[in-house]
Amino acid sequence: MNASTSLSRRWRILDGLHQQVASRIERKLQREFGISTREYYALAALEGGATTTEYQVRAVARSIGLSSSATSRLLSRLHNRNFITLQVSERDRRTPDIQLTPMAHEVVRQGPGVLEKITSSVIGSLNPADHDPDLLRWLETDANALRPAPCTAP
Repeated sequence: MNASTSLSRRWRILDGLHQQVASRIERKLQREFGISTREYYALAALEGGATTTEYQVRAVARSIGLSSSATSRLLSRLHNRNFITLQVSERDRRTPDIQLTPMAHEVVRQGPGVLEKITSSVIGSLNPADHDPDLLRWLETDANALRPAPCTAP
């Protein structure tokens, strides 16, 4: 097997793992919070500041892989479901100020734990005999780096 075939094979394996994780995350976010993965990532991107402007909407669009137009529609859906508030900006009346609601803040607070649990579960269920050992080592190292250190009693 030449290097490019090996790289292609590893990419397909990694893509397959990504699809497993993404599918499980999508179902869990829908079940727990009634939002899609992209909606969650948009809320997480917006959560950094109390108010955001049109420029930041474009940044959110880039971060979730959507056009500005599609991101505007996504933000409208989040607004209609009370995850964000939209108000006319006092600085520039052509752009909205966007704020997360308490419900959205709670989703963003709980989200990383949901994503970590699902990702760890998929990685933990892999059979080492069926996967590239370097890929598994990389995934396990990163998964372990994301886990909080165990608490120890004083």
